Amino acid sequence: MPRELPGLWWDEQRNRYFPLSAKPALVSSASAANTQTPGIAAVAGSAATPRHTTNRIDLSRRDRRLRADSSFWGIESLKRARDASQRERIRRQIQASQICQTSRVTRTVLPLPDNVPLASFETTKRGSRTWSFAGDSLGWFYSSNASDEDDVSTAFSNDWKAEFNLMSEVSSICTDQDLCIATAFGRESKILLFPLRETFVGITVLKISARYVHDIRASSLRGENLVLGASGQALLVSNVGTSHTYTSLQTGSDVFSLLQDENVVYTGARNGNILRFDTRIEGSKPDDLFRKTGRHGGLTSITSLNRVREWQLLVGQIDGRLGTFDLRFVRSNHPLLTYTGNVNSYAITAPVTVDPHEDFLFAAGQDRRVRIWSVSTGGKPLNDGMPPSMDSLRLFQRVYRHPICALKAVAGDGGTGTSLYVASGSDLCEYNLGECVGPRVF
Repeated sequence: MPRELPGLWWDEQRNRYFPLSAKPALVSSASAANTQTPGIAAVAGSAATPRHTTNRIDLSRRDRRLRADSSFWGIESLKRARDASQRERIRRQIQASQICQTSRVTRTVLPLPDNVPLASFETTKRGSRTWSFAGDSLGWFYSSNASDEDDVSTAFSNDWKAEFNLMSEVSSICTDQDLCIATAFGRESKILLFPLRETFVGITVLKISARYVHDIRASSLRGENLVLGASGQALLVSNVGTSHTYTSLQTGSDVFSLLQDENVVYTGARNGNILRFDTRIEGSKPDDLFRKTGRHGGLTSITSLNRVREWQLLVGQIDGRLGTFDLRFVRSNHPLLTYTGNVNSYAITAPVTVDPHEDFLFAAGQDRRVRIWSVSTGGKPLNDGMPPSMDSLRLFQRVYRHPICALKAVAGDGGTGTSLYVASGSDLCEYNLGECVGPRVF
């Protein structure tokens, strides 16, 4: 038991002393009940104990009944919250509970050839227009350009057009500013440049000799600089819209994932290495980050890299593990947080995305399910207890009929709400997170 100090009281939850003037009324009343005379305490004991138990933040029997309806549970919990941090924690729990019930979906069937699945997807907003792009396993590149005033059925179904065929699988799509890039996987490397302008100015296709690069699996565009993740290396294409200057970034292994940040390029490779290149210094040796990030000290392939909260790197590995690492201490191989429960054993295409507010992490597993985690707490998926179903309308219960090739979380109109795009087979599903209504199919 902590010592009793004059003028101070001990808060068991926060494990520290506070002035008596800051003592909550709930604790004060409980202390007053404890200082009653034995006769009064004997009479009031039966009434005082239930009142104290009901006001606890811990889940009681009443809490478990109310939690069946998150709105009632949230109101009751917020009423009993004693400080701002507790209210914020409860608010996040309510938000997570609502998102886990998401069932409102707009489903689009893209005009793909029969039995040809989607291989990549990207969407971006430019002013009042939303550009969406997709690529299939035969090399067809599709685009959609919708205005905010357009009807939903027009925006997501009738507007999709096949633009160009790259003759092999469209392995990656990326956008930045006024340009979209699509890459083709194979010996002959092709890079498609699609300008994001209201007036169509034409498509440009670059062909790079196999002597320089082949088997492109990933791409990252930032301004005029394009980085390609390929066999045995990454290739930096400077001034991609004009002069096309090439710089080889040797990794010693096939590059599965990329991240570009100002003048720094991060590569995730088949051999499990995460390398950081400073593109301002030509020929400089890369930094080898977070050595031995695999299980029991072994290295596993890096399938995804995402920047979170400025100084954290979210790393996805081919064995399904997800974790964040501190970019300020790159010699440490211990993750800050781990996100358990993701399912993967060999799939290189393992989509991972974070919502624009960086509160929630979404990942598609090899079992064709989407899972959600809290970025702040890690641990098990928030939808861990939800049974899978092929016919469920709920996003986090549904088992898709085809592997999920892409996930993309974007802010809703006006910056409110979040939409999650899920690409699987020939279907593109847009879920409005937290909304629970029936589907709209076009």
